[in-house]
Amino acid sequence: MKKNNIILIIFIGIFQLGFAQMSYYKSINSDLKYPYNMIISPDNRFCYEATDNHFQVYERNVSTGDLTLISTIEQTNDGTDIYWAYSMAISADSGFLYLGFREYIGVFEVNVATGLLTPTLTYQKWESPSNINNTNNCLVLSRDGQFMYNSVRDDIFLYSRDTITGQLELIEEYSDLNHVEGFSNEVSCALSPDNHFIYATGGHGISSFYRDPVTGLLTFMQEIRGSNYQNQSLTFAQESMVSFDNRFLYTITNSMGSGAAVVLVVDPLTDSLSIIQTHEFGYPNLRNPNSMTLSPNHKAFLVSSEGEIAFFEIDTISGHMKLINTFFSRSDFDNNMGGRKIYDQENYYLYSNPVFEDSIYIYRSNVFFSDHQSFCAGDSIKLFPFADYQTYLWSNGSVEPSITVTDSGQYVLQVTDRYSNQYIDTVFVSINPLPHFYLGNDTILAKGESILLTPGYGYSQYLWNIDAWTHPSLVFTNDSSITADSIQISVLVTDYYGCSNTDTILIRLEPTNVTELNNDIFSFSVSPNPASSMVSISSSLESDENIYIEIYSIQGVLLFSEKIKNNSKIDVSTLKSGTYILKLKHPKGNYITRLYHL
Repeated sequence: MKKNNIILIIFIGIFQLGFAQMSYYKSINSDLKYPYNMIISPDNRFCYEATDNHFQVYERNVSTGDLTLISTIEQTNDGTDIYWAYSMAISADSGFLYLGFREYIGVFEVNVATGLLTPTLTYQKWESPSNINNTNNCLVLSRDGQFMYNSVRDDIFLYSRDTITGQLELIEEYSDLNHVEGFSNEVSCALSPDNHFIYATGGHGISSFYRDPVTGLLTFMQEIRGSNYQNQSLTFAQESMVSFDNRFLYTITNSMGSGAAVVLVVDPLTDSLSIIQTHEFGYPNLRNPNSMTLSPNHKAFLVSSEGEIAFFEIDTISGHMKLINTFFSRSDFDNNMGGRKIYDQENYYLYSNPVFEDSIYIYRSNVFFSDHQSFCAGDSIKLFPFADYQTYLWSNGSVEPSITVTDSGQYVLQVTDRYSNQYIDTVFVSINPLPHFYLGNDTILAKGESILLTPGYGYSQYLWNIDAWTHPSLVFTNDSSITADSIQISVLVTDYYGCSNTDTILIRLEPTNVTELNNDIFSFSVSPNPASSMVSISSSLESDENIYIEIYSIQGVLLFSEKIKNNSKIDVSTLKSGTYILKLKHPKGNYITRLYHL
């Protein structure tokens, strides 16, 4: 237990050196310049780092996250020098590692016990005077390990793989030069967890391919071009990753020095892609995003650029991402020229590999990914740690992995991981008020009249019950197409905190603002109008005929109702100054007009 307490004190003490998502732990001198890629072995025990001129293997302490260099490799089995090593893939059984560099693929047998690599094979598919244009951008192994896909500029190469020897055999080439749909300067590819789809990203946008699980062959399905106005955010797509439930695709783009993080949803019926969220970057923050990381538990999405890193929290239900924080290069987080960021398999540690640095920076994930959470008034929020632990103790006494709270305040969680390390963290919870707005009092609208309704501006979303209108304001007109005598109009607004509220207005619809029936039989007159005390009501009816009089507020509230004889007067002195609706009712017809009170 003494060891546990020491670790706890260290991380609390250095918390200010980190940031809300994690705490800076230490840096490891890797003696490497221009690192391009880094992966953690499936068993979480080893870390492999590739650079512009060689390849290094680290043993990883699963409890503390420390790395110890155990091997450096500069050549493949046939003496080919390793440089511009952009991509790596390791088999699910950790038996073989594949390294993509220049126009080569190097195969290394892995000693599962020690993590050490033995170069066994080298593949070169073509010679080119411009090697940089033929750099291996992406290596992806199928989940069963029987196939490998290699993205190289405008091509994807499909290999069958011997799971015993690790040998590869080229069985198909998909190339834009052969006029295969969906290719244009591909720079990355991703395989869906269900093993059924390959997604290729590049200068054009994103292409999706159906993958035959038996033969491994690809069939083009869809291309979403960034040149399309609605999909401009996909121009120069850099990388992509698929959520563990196959429902969402995350990608980053780099266009004209800005770029974006984009979320696409996979239609469960057609398997087609469509954009559901775009977070645009640009000056002064996160220019030229060049790498992304999706945590193994898919709760965190990280985007790196020239000198910044953005932390997004992922809603695993809706797929949407929420920006939590953006950080700039500094002594404990040198993110110069981006570089690869990668979590260990348990989501406890993040390893950062800046391009122009000779160090690997190690960060310990805080218990909570965000130190502040909020929810909308009248709702609740579920609090849970970023990673999984063995034991939990909340400040309210709960020992469950998560708690649901309905009150604002400070909540503390103490956890123990499976290595007996204990950590403690605090999250602050606040309540966001619901949007407050008013469409106005219920009112009366005569034939041909219009009314402008708006809840106000500055909300993120609007949804009216009339024609699913999504603009901040709506103009409603009582025209000849309406036969109802009233209508309820409501709007649902959502603010930028995600809180929603609604309001409804009842509008009574009068058929006309003149005599409705038998206009050629009789007429009414009201005088004086405007009036301050007495108003004379006269008509062409017989003097002894009864007339029913109703006076409404402009909001439609009935204020006065009386039966009078023709050619009579009524007292309106008790009314306040303003505009009213005067309605005269008779079996032969109705008369509606506005009455102005001085």
